[in-house]
Amino acid sequence: MKLFLAVGQKPDIFDPAVELAFPDDSRHLGPGQWLIAVDGLTTKEIADKVGASSGEKGRMFISALGSYWGWHETDLWEWIEARKNKVG
Repeated sequence: MKLFLAVGQKPDIFDPAVELAFPDDSRHLGPGQWLIAVDGLTTKEIADKVGASSGEKGRMFISALGSYWGWHETDLWEWIEARKNKVG
């Protein structure tokens, strides 16, 4: 699966939209901050699915991640690892 970072300016409307669009393939990092693991979608298509392509959910940014590093809870790294190895 491909890993994406999605960041929204208005967490009160962005967060529920991401959670609804990707209930099993998203991980909340903090207010307005999400990891999304999905294959076969572009960043634009993710924004479309969230309903945020034209500013409907405030300013947002979505990027495909090729490399990452950080200090976070163990279950985040386990979530990423499980999805990296998932096919389809």
